[in-house]
Amino acid sequence: MKRALLPAICFSFLCTLTLALKGAGPSEENLPTPLSNAAVSKRKLIVGVAASPPFNIKNADGSWKGISIEFWRQIAKELGIDFEFHETNDYFEDRYRVLRNHGGSRRIDVAL
Repeated sequence: MKRALLPAICFSFLCTLTLALKGAGPSEENLPTPLSNAAVSKRKLIVGVAASPPFNIKNADGSWKGISIEFWRQIAKELGIDFEFHETNDYFEDRYRVLRNHGGSRRIDVAL
């Protein structure tokens, strides 16, 4: 039994070593090209948010947290986007209608 176990352990070790030396991350040629700063809006974007835990959670002080909120903050930070959150109602149709700019007044740029 011990003789059969030793080759399996050696094989596992060699596979792990090979992956570690090769690198398990994606190669540079498979990564998308970075977004140029010219494509990013220079004006402050209005982000429409509706309470929908655990994605969008409104705190007692009026600030926002949650999965979608933190994801958006990271995207905005990496792209250098200035934004502010505006609360919308909890219906998807309302956020979609506002994004489509019905009525001629643009209220939000992004919906979370």
